[in-house]
Amino acid sequence: MLGHIRLDDAAAADELARALTAADCLAVADFDSVAVVAVGADGDDPQGAWLDLSFFVKAWAADHPAVVVLLS
Repeated sequence: MLGHIRLDDAAAADELARALTAADCLAVADFDSVAVVAVGADGDDPQGAWLDLSFFVKAWAADHPAVVVLLS
């Protein structure tokens, strides 16, 4: 698993998982969290994938300021 994202809102977790999937990520929502398994088609660069994921999550969180988001 590449990353785990905790949110304080279960509906927001579903929305974030759908947004990640639309952005070519393999992401699964589970109640108030999202597990991200892969980012994009190239799995050979885990550091680049982590940077892409963190940028995406920060941008998504900025668009959803009422939701508390923690990426680990």
